[in-house]
Amino acid sequence: MKKGRWAILLLLALTGELLCAQEGTGPAIRAGLGIYLETPRSSDAFGYYDYPSNRISIPVRIQNALMLEPETGFYYHDEKEWKERESGTMFGLGLSYAAVRGRMVFYPGIRTGLGLNRRTSDVGGSNETTSTYSTFLLGPALGVEYFLADRLSLGGELGLKYAKTTLAREPDTSDNGDSDVFWFTDTGVRLRFYFGK
Repeated sequence: MKKGRWAILLLLALTGELLCAQEGTGPAIRAGLGIYLETPRSSDAFGYYDYPSNRISIPVRIQNALMLEPETGFYYHDEKEWKERESGTMFGLGLSYAAVRGRMVFYPGIRTGLGLNRRTSDVGGSNETTSTYSTFLLGPALGVEYFLADRLSLGGELGLKYAKTTLAREPDTSDNGDSDVFWFTDTGVRLRFYFGK
């Protein structure tokens, strides 16, 4: 599993470099690497605490007006007192319009994502159970970034997400395949570094 995560990160970095290399020959493309630090939320549809999925992204600007931003994130939490472990992987994509005003960039857009999660608990001390579930996300997002330097920006983002969570496997219950739909707000801080000029 760890090798797969490193392969994804390497692929993201190489994609950014390849897009940058094409900058002089095609349309004005500016790519980079970003980090998104998500604020915690209380719980998901099944009552499990939803740990923030901090993410790594590749922001790609086309003609300095359209921004495409694939991203991936991981989390792991070990609650020793309750003997519960939860981990997840998130893959997402954002598409937005970038309105540049000096060093400030406002970008209204839309984000979608897929979260794959696993929860293991051993509450009784003798019978460990594992649940797996997936979450599909879609919703509008509004962000702003301020360029601290020519290639470095810091910003924030607010989104409203529609989420459909499907329980793939729940041992010893008839809940397999159950799904739930809910809405939540997604807020966080973004730090981006852009390659090229």
